[in-house]
Amino acid sequence: MEYLLIFFWIIIVGLLIWFAFFVASLAQEKGHSRGLFLVLGIFLTPIIALIILLVMGENREVLDKENIQYGISKKCPYCANMIKREAIVCQYCHRDIISSEEEDKIENNNQNIRKIYDFSDGLACVELNNKYGFIDKAGNEVIPIKYDYARSFEDGISRVELNSKWGFIDKTGREITPIIYDEIYPFENGVAMVILDNVEYKINKKGERIN
Repeated sequence: MEYLLIFFWIIIVGLLIWFAFFVASLAQEKGHSRGLFLVLGIFLTPIIALIILLVMGENREVLDKENIQYGISKKCPYCANMIKREAIVCQYCHRDIISSEEEDKIENNNQNIRKIYDFSDGLACVELNNKYGFIDKAGNEVIPIKYDYARSFEDGISRVELNSKWGFIDKTGREITPIIYDEIYPFENGVAMVILDNVEYKINKKGERIN
């Protein structure tokens, strides 16, 4: 009987130690100190250590650093959220992501450009001598740098200003509407508000007036 009791306690202690190591490993996966939770598991029992771990939750700062270090994730340069390393569009702010190699290539190919804005729909607005146009991710000029002002592309459409008048262009530089409006607003559900000669009305993506 005494041997059975000893054997029983050996089993119990062994299970407690195994459970303590299990909680410690789980803590490490969540970005906490493995050693600390092993000590907690041994001295406070694994159940209490597990409860403490569940209350604390994940240590996102440590996990994010590890994911960056091991090449699993990276930070979006625009919104700072963590995204997959291979992502080319941020799932949070929906901006195009370019690699450091692509950035260097663009800068080397466009050293005269004063400013390169964020990529959107695969193109970036650039400024040179107070004129605006667009380049692709290889640094090639896709839309001539001739406009007085230009907005980033949204759903394949950009708003541009030329000679104090506004209009819309697509990603090839083709004018969707004549550049004749005094003011224009972004398309929503295929409709944009424009102002011409103090008259405000709506147009579709073909430039046709719809009211």
